[in-house]
Parts: sequence; C-alpha cells; structure tokens
Amino acid sequence: MTRAQRNKKARAAANIKEENAQRLAKKLAKSIGQVPSLIREMEREEASRTVEKAYKEELKARTENNPETAKAVKIGRNRFEEGAKPLPKKAHSSLRAAQVAGGEGIIGENDFLEKF
Repeated sequence: MTRAQRNKKARAAANIKEENAQRLAKKLAKSIGQVPSLIREMEREEASRTVEKAYKEELKARTENNPETAKAVKIGRNRFEEGAKPLPKKAHSSLRAAQVAGGEGIIGENDFLEKF
C-alpha cells in the first residue's frame, strides 16, 4: 500500500469520526431543547393530578356523610353487607305508599329472598 492510499484512508476515517461527532452533538442539542417542554408537561400533569385528587377527596367526604349514597361493604368473596337505605322523601301513613329517594322500595323482593 502506498503512502497516498494510507493518507486517503486516514482522511476518510477522520471524516467519518467528525460526522458521527456532529450527529451526536445535534442529537444532544435537540434533547436539551426538549427539556423545557417536558418540564411544562410534567407541571401540567401534576396540576391536573392535584385537582383530581382534591375532587375525589371532596366527593368521598360528601358520600361518607350522606346516607343515601352509602355503598355496600364487601365481607367475603361474593357477599356484601348492605349500606344504609335511603330515607323516604315524604312521610306517609304506610310503608307501602312511601317513595324512597333511590327509586327502589325499602326492602325489595330480591333482598327479602337473599336473607333466607
């Protein structure tokens, strides 16, 4: 191999190294440029999480204090303990005529049958 051929290969290798370094520098600059937008996105997500968390806590506090929205408590794999039944909207002379806030009777047929 002649001296000219060796020099040519060395120049080509140096050019390839330089191009790779430029490519890496460009990628680094691009990724550094994305940092502010990523920070803004993280702040937006955090703000939405705090709003959602506050809403869920307020909703939970509202439902815990309201007997009409009481949930059934799970006591086994397929067994639940009934929550508080909603109170009638109006006082009537008989239970049969009473209208319950949830739209269901005070004790439904299925509830009666499940207890026995």
